[in-house]
Amino acid sequence: MTTTQWGVLGTGKIARTLLTAIGEAENAEAVFIASRDPEKARIMADEFGVARAGTYDELLQDGEVEAVYNSFPNSLHPEWSIKCARAKKHILCEKPLSLYTSRVEEMFQVAREEGVLAMEAFMFRFHPQWPRLQQILDEGAIGKVRLLRSAFSFCMDDFNDARFSTEMEGGALSDVGTYCVNYSRTVAKMTNPNAVPVAVFAQAQFHQNKTENVDEVLSGVIRFSDGLLAQFFCGLRAGYIGDTEVFGEGGVVKLPNPWFGSEEGEIIVNGAKIEFPGAKNYVLEVEHFSNAIQNKLTMEELFLTPQDSIMNVRVLEALLQSAREGREVAVEDSRLR
Repeated sequence: MTTTQWGVLGTGKIARTLLTAIGEAENAEAVFIASRDPEKARIMADEFGVARAGTYDELLQDGEVEAVYNSFPNSLHPEWSIKCARAKKHILCEKPLSLYTSRVEEMFQVAREEGVLAMEAFMFRFHPQWPRLQQILDEGAIGKVRLLRSAFSFCMDDFNDARFSTEMEGGALSDVGTYCVNYSRTVAKMTNPNAVPVAVFAQAQFHQNKTENVDEVLSGVIRFSDGLLAQFFCGLRAGYIGDTEVFGEGGVVKLPNPWFGSEEGEIIVNGAKIEFPGAKNYVLEVEHFSNAIQNKLTMEELFLTPQDSIMNVRVLEALLQSAREGREVAVEDSRLR
């Protein structure tokens, strides 16, 4: 089987997760790990059995690397994804691509100019629970869908982490709220392919220990063009929760493990548990992107398209603007101040 040769930018926790997934994927192989500290990269390369290690620039110059996983902090996603594109490397970039629509649009534009693929790494979307949910909704198990709810939070104490930095585009919304936004948009389209977010309202508690003004917890509402409402909560300073619900006129569908999935799928419909084969999200993500490279797909043929990612960041922009200004914000008019 043909394998896509991967390089990984960064040596943090999420980079380790992707290296594991690349190692388990049937059509991918990690061949280069890059870090600011080449010795740190070498240690990780030895651990994962990766042939080469070095600096970021050395990875970009490596002629065998076809695809790059960008695990950097949010603010560096567009810059380094663009550098990868200029080096003729395909890019799988960790979510969110940015909190600024203009930067995401530029990233995809450069990828098009250079003839490479770029895709946001929303691994949760690859789990088979989402097609199963679509089937359940299509069968009318809960009738007309009226409201979506989602939550994703955990409590962290390291205020030096990039997630507590405005400069690094941190915050609860960008780190875990982006899952809730993507879920809301995805399920809204399951119920109505023409549904788009039109307005949002959010309130947040901001980090007070620094002048960063980063959202520690945020609660938001998204209103769609057909009237559907989506409520969500996200947090960096609240107890763990991670679930979603779809409320219809005839019942409720709950996904108890929406963000990470598992090798055993589970959906609860009106209190009854439905079990089905699950999967490893990250492995499916890597295999999809590797396959897209090998088969010369366009970005519009990817599972997660540029249009999908651009709309997601527009909603994130609007939500953060709403939380800062204390008012409803139209999605099409949003721009971070």
